[in-house]
Amino acid sequence: MVKWRSSGLITDAHLAEIQLDADKLVLPEDYMPLGTKIGCGFLFMKADEWKSWCLVYSPVLLRGHLPEAHLGNWTTFVNACQYLSMPNISMAHLDEAHQSLETFCRECEKLYKAPFLSPNMHLHLHLRETVLNFGLIYGYWLFSFERCNATSTSTATSIQFDITTFLDSPEINFDIIKGNEPLPPSALSLALKGEISMDESEYEHLLEYYCKTYNDQTLVYYCQAGHSDNFVNNWI
Repeated sequence: MVKWRSSGLITDAHLAEIQLDADKLVLPEDYMPLGTKIGCGFLFMKADEWKSWCLVYSPVLLRGHLPEAHLGNWTTFVNACQYLSMPNISMAHLDEAHQSLETFCRECEKLYKAPFLSPNMHLHLHLRETVLNFGLIYGYWLFSFERCNATSTSTATSIQFDITTFLDSPEINFDIIKGNEPLPPSALSLALKGEISMDESEYEHLLEYYCKTYNDQTLVYYCQAGHSDNFVNNWI
């Protein structure tokens, strides 16, 4: 948006028109409304608001204002974000998201030239392997953490902050889309139990899982730990 505005592709007049159209939209309940922020030039936008702009507002409101080449490339980025922000994703959709991000970055090089590219855009090309290694982005994005911060800072003073209220805050207006699932009751004690050894039958499955997941057949049974540095611990 900064690039579009600085190059004159999107003007203040465009933003005023877009704001009028935005006022007519009815947003899904799981997305943050932007109010008058579009007409004000996106001032003081939070991450959740940028998410709403990217996934819901922009594909509709930019039509007729942004040149087709730029709009088409932006839509490619939006399509990738829509797949990557889902609470579950198929391998086919993950591949499609990766291909869309590759296309988006290549087209950005043509439309905006090299200095426009940023480290974040380099990260786009590694999101597929990140999901394969660590699971869905939905599972570790920071929207739920930010909502807890908002709850804690809404008190009159930090002295009034209560840990139980903080931990219970994800249950307020609970919805699955924003990733604010409640913590389990076991988290309230904020304490770890003592270490215990795994059941042998369960340990065998764990060892097999590690060998297959890391494609490493040199991993050995914990009883053989003295003969190899590569062993799977049986303590939990």
